[in-house]
Amino acid sequence: TFIFDQRPVTLDTTLRRAAYMAWRGDLQNQDIAVLGDDDLTSIAIALTGLAKSVTVFDIDERLIDYITKVSAENNLKIQKVT
Repeated sequence: TFIFDQRPVTLDTTLRRAAYMAWRGDLQNQDIAVLGDDDLTSIAIALTGLAKSVTVFDIDERLIDYITKVSAENNLKIQKVT
């Protein structure tokens, strides 16, 4: 939503971000914090299985609800903070 100054990105962009972080070794056994996750990078990171933990900080309740739903469906351990 433009209310929170969010802009859409493609699935490819999100996957490339997570892949780049994995390639650099930035995810392995790390506690990852994502501030503002309108591109759902937290989900892509959690799906790699490399991070020790993933925590999302976001003010958009709809986004948090969606991340919660996807996390439950895929048994991802993403903590959400609003």
